[in-house]
Amino acid sequence: YARSVGLIDASAGIGASEDGAQMQGPRSLVTSDLVALNGAYSAARAARVAAEQRWRQAQQSDLMSLPEVQADPTYARTLEARTQVASEYAKQRPVQKPDFPAVQQLGAQLTSLDRDLTHIAAAVRSSIRDRYQTALRQEEALAANVVALKRDTQKEDRKSTRLNSSHRCISYAVFCLKKK
Repeated sequence: YARSVGLIDASAGIGASEDGAQMQGPRSLVTSDLVALNGAYSAARAARVAAEQRWRQAQQSDLMSLPEVQADPTYARTLEARTQVASEYAKQRPVQKPDFPAVQQLGAQLTSLDRDLTHIAAAVRSSIRDRYQTALRQEEALAANVVALKRDTQKEDRKSTRLNSSHRCISYAVFCLKKK
């Protein structure tokens, strides 16, 4: 009966669970999968919570002051270029008229670099959001798998109950036959 309904004891040779506690009774493949998946789900939930907290902080923080933005190499290079152009612009402004081509060119470069810095910072913040959304989708997928395995475990428990009942009937019949 056990083979025909797919009841497989996966606990053969295992005397203790992962946390060191003694296991009680046989452990099926579905139950083993559920235990493993539940651990993965817990880790995914912790990762999602951390990613969500980071995303909420990023939403509430000044875009340019985000640590991830400050650490971004492209942002750093662009900021360095902007600093150099701003320095040259500051030198030229008092000496040249605002409509002087070199001053206008430096002003345009500053505007362009400021726009680039904003785009880079926005992309970094967007990547923080993307990491949160990815963590959320992973958690949701694992949660759905846990629910499905719980249903499978309940079905398996009903089959196991029938198997145990059959074992008791057979054991009683053997006992009765031995008494005769």
